[in-house]
Amino acid sequence: MELLMALKDHGIEYVEMKNELIASWRVNPKNRSELVSLKNEFIRTIPEAIVSGYPFSIFRYVSSIQEGYDVELCMPITEEFFEGEITTRVLPPLSVLRLVHNGASDELPQTYRSLYSTAYEHGLISDEFGIEVYPDDETNTGNIELLFVVHDWGALLEKNTERVLGTAAATQILLGRENLSTESMVDERYQWVKNMLQRMEKFADERQTYDILSSCSHRFPEEPIQRIHEVYRAARGRGGDNLDAVDSIIEYMGSDPAWGEQPYREGYTIFASKGPYNRNAYDNAKTDAERRRAACFCPVIRNNLDGGMPPAYCNCGAGWYQRQWEGVFEKPVFIEVVKSVLNGDDHCEFAIHIPKEL
Repeated sequence: MELLMALKDHGIEYVEMKNELIASWRVNPKNRSELVSLKNEFIRTIPEAIVSGYPFSIFRYVSSIQEGYDVELCMPITEEFFEGEITTRVLPPLSVLRLVHNGASDELPQTYRSLYSTAYEHGLISDEFGIEVYPDDETNTGNIELLFVVHDWGALLEKNTERVLGTAAATQILLGRENLSTESMVDERYQWVKNMLQRMEKFADERQTYDILSSCSHRFPEEPIQRIHEVYRAARGRGGDNLDAVDSIIEYMGSDPAWGEQPYREGYTIFASKGPYNRNAYDNAKTDAERRRAACFCPVIRNNLDGGMPPAYCNCGAGWYQRQWEGVFEKPVFIEVVKSVLNGDDHCEFAIHIPKEL
């Protein structure tokens, strides 16, 4: 019998962080030693009188950086501060899982694995960045707090179900959601989502289901979307038509690691798919089931792909691409799931339908 362990038994704490004013410096350290050096320089630059907390780093997972880390060095402050490349912004509220690392930086990967694997065992999904907090701010050892930023899929589901179908229908569809918490294990979360989608089929048509679930996806970072929007505008400005401009974006995506697998276009449809979650396991898979599991990014279904989850679930993944292309066209874009690991395919593929009137 599997022993189910609470987060606290792994030394992990769930924390609700309030919004706070921070000093911010975007850097690209090539290694950990350079990160420590830049961090210490950053700390010395901020006037001690306005510091209101410990320094921390935000590591961006979706990035155009090809070597080293894409990091935002941050310091909580009581008033605005600007100097050189250091600026000020407000960090919004975040829900996180916190695990304290004690030891040298070369032991950090092991602590990270413990944090992320435990979160996945509970069916929790991370957002597209992680955070390290440094109580011992001048050193590279001891008491580094690792923060897993939780993507609150359930809250988004509730908000968007009510928006699309109304409160009465949402109450029926979301029955039992109050019994789920951060301590719920992945099998419990999976079963609830499966039952929820089966109930949703009674209230929502395909487009409504798509609208709800695509609105629950991770929010693709704004910065790279702005870049492809500029590529699109520049191509149109050179006299290219809409499809020529789309091809310019696709060519750009092939040179920028932020976009992963390069999409391709056929007529007014762009086809896009993510590379596998675990490339090594995918390439060395001996069975179709192993390959599908290695391809899937979602911890809720990765190890239960044949458990009967309605394929509509993958509309959540469609929202990842919807945000990208609506940022380009500045118009609603419909994304169709054309391949899904839930349907037995070895990866998920999405068709982005280009608006014909722009």
